[in-house]
Amino acid sequence: MKKNTTRKIFLILFLIIFFVIAIISFIYLKKTHNFFDNPKYIATSKRKDYIIANVDDTLLKKYVSKKDNTLIIFWASWCSTCIEESEQLNNFMINNPNIPIIIVSHDKNISDLQNYLSINNYNWFVILDTEKSIRESINNGSKGIPATYLLDNNLNILSKTTDTMTEEEFFNFYNLIK
Repeated sequence: MKKNTTRKIFLILFLIIFFVIAIISFIYLKKTHNFFDNPKYIATSKRKDYIIANVDDTLLKKYVSKKDNTLIIFWASWCSTCIEESEQLNNFMINNPNIPIIIVSHDKNISDLQNYLSINNYNWFVILDTEKSIRESINNGSKGIPATYLLDNNLNILSKTTDTMTEEEFFNFYNLIK
C-alpha cells in the first residue's frame, strides 16, 4: 500500500513540475522572442487565429521582419489570377518556412477569405485590408493583384512585380536582393 501511495505522490509532483516548466517556457518565448507575433512562425500555425481584420496603414510595420526582408503579397480570393497562383504560393511557404511572408487580402469580407482558406486548407498569415490602405501606404496609386513586393524592415520597396509566379519564381524573387 505504501509503495502505491509513494508512486502516486511522485507522479503528481512530476506532473506539477512539468506544467510549471511548460508555463514558464511559454511566457519566456512570448516575452523574449516575439514567437507568437512573427509571421514566419504564424504562417505554419492554425489559420483561423491569424487573420487580422482591423487594419490601418501603420499595421504592416508591426509584422515586417526586423532582421530579414519580407515578402508582401497582395491577393484576393475573388481574383482568378490569384487563385491560379495560390497553390504555388502555398508550396513556396511550406518549403521556405524561414522566409517572412505576409499575405494582404483585398477580399470584401472576412467570411469570403476564411471560406477560401479553409476549403483549400491554407495556413497563411493574412491581413484583411478591404480599403487597400496598406498598399497605398507603401506604393501610392499602385493597382492590380496579385502583386508581390519585397520590403526591407523600414518598408522600403526593394522589388515588386504584378506577374503571377511559380514556387521557384517566388524563391528567386526573394533571393534577388541579398
